[in-house]
Amino acid sequence: MLSHIDPFRRRSVALALYRMLTGHKYDICVVTESIRAAGLDHDRQAIAALRLHHCEHYAEMPPGFHADLASQTLALFAGRPVLGDGFLKDLAATAGLRPEDAPSIQRLVTATAEA
Repeated sequence: MLSHIDPFRRRSVALALYRMLTGHKYDICVVTESIRAAGLDHDRQAIAALRLHHCEHYAEMPPGFHADLASQTLALFAGRPVLGDGFLKDLAATAGLRPEDAPSIQRLVTATAEA
């Protein structure tokens, strides 16, 4: 997903996105700075849709929306929708974290609701 950028920037972007997506709230600043660090053009309408959820706590989102938000965020970097249960594991591995510790999409929704 981020293979076109140097190893430090790739790891920095992956770590920032992973921490934000598995944290407690959505932060569009992390997304826009990650796009800038990756040297990517961005879809202004996609960013506008994501910006609507800036600082929104995942626990306050409807069921499944957190996973949709994560998928759409990562689509900015992959150039296509990111689907399936492995995208957080891939992001964790790129960040230098243990991919086996990354939550599944189903757990992501439950974990943030419990926080």
